[in-house]
Amino acid sequence: MATWDTSEPGRVVARVRADAEAVDALDHHQVWLSTVTRSDDEQGVTIFAGTALAATDGSLVVDGVVRLVSERRRTAVRATGGLVRIPHGDDHPARTVPATDISRGGVRLAMPGDLWTYGDKMTVTIELPSGEVLEVHTVLVRASADDVVLELVDLGDAEAGALDRYALSRLPTIDVA
Repeated sequence: MATWDTSEPGRVVARVRADAEAVDALDHHQVWLSTVTRSDDEQGVTIFAGTALAATDGSLVVDGVVRLVSERRRTAVRATGGLVRIPHGDDHPARTVPATDISRGGVRLAMPGDLWTYGDKMTVTIELPSGEVLEVHTVLVRASADDVVLELVDLGDAEAGALDRYALSRLPTIDVA
C-alpha cells in the first residue's frame, strides 16, 4: 500500500509499506511505482520512478517521483494479422511491419522501439487481410526492445468499423451443440 504526498508544489513523495527485508533491499535504489486508472470512460496504467529511502517507521519513502509513462488500456476486441506501413521519418526508413495485435484502439508492432520517443505522432497505413486499407493517425504509447504500441487517434467511423469487423471475424467459433 502506498500513500502520496503532493503538498509541496512540484514535488511528489510516496510512502510505501513493506516488510523489513524489502525495505533493506530497496533502500537507496531506484524503484518504479504504478497506478491503475479506472474512471468511467477509460482504464489504464501510469508508471512512476523515484529513489527509495528507508524511513524510521519501517516503510519506504520514495522521493523525486517522476511520471515515466501513462497508457490507456484498450477495451476493444483485438486480433492478430495485418500489415502496417510506416512512412519514412527523420530517424528511420519507410517499412512495412506485421501487426501482432490490432484493434480500434491501437496496434502492436513486432519491431524494436529504440528509435521511437513516447508521444511520437504519425500517420500509418494499415492493410487488413480482408483487403481493406486504412490510413490512420497514431501516437506512440509504448516502446521496448521488442515492440511498439501505437494508439489510434481521431479514428473515423468507417475505419473503426473495419477494424471491429476484422477483429470479430478472427474470434474462434464456439460449438454449442
